[in-house]
Amino acid sequence: FKIAGHSVKLHPTFGKHLKKAVDDAIAAGAVKASQITSIGGGRLTETQIYLRIRYGCGANYTEIMTAASTDKCSTPAAQPTKSNHEVGLATDVAGILTSGGTGAAMEAGSVARQSPFFKWLKKNVHGKDLYGNIKGWLRKEPWHWSWNGG
Repeated sequence: FKIAGHSVKLHPTFGKHLKKAVDDAIAAGAVKASQITSIGGGRLTETQIYLRIRYGCGANYTEIMTAASTDKCSTPAAQPTKSNHEVGLATDVAGILTSGGTGAAMEAGSVARQSPFFKWLKKNVHGKDLYGNIKGWLRKEPWHWSWNGG
């Protein structure tokens, strides 16, 4: 898929919904394509393992592979083989939705959460064709959108 100028490899149905959402948000004036610096596509299991190590999700192989994101991870990261990213059913939209860095973007009242793009997605897309991670520990990432909220 070509979305906001970025080539992205996603599940066909999810990719179609994401492309429509971003195109509609641009058409509505909620975001400019230049405010979207990248759109993450499918992710290898090896990359998921790397992220779990980077985010401190465990001190050994067993913890990295099995600990829940809420137990130790500084940033939520699903267990390897259980991430929607690994099958192209989730994406991370960087730029305005990660403004100030991911740590800052997760805070209530952040530039990302107050952006017209995030508000538009919440109002027009969340719970219909895409689900955003909007509340709770696992749902603090305004940049993360998936087919089921996970």
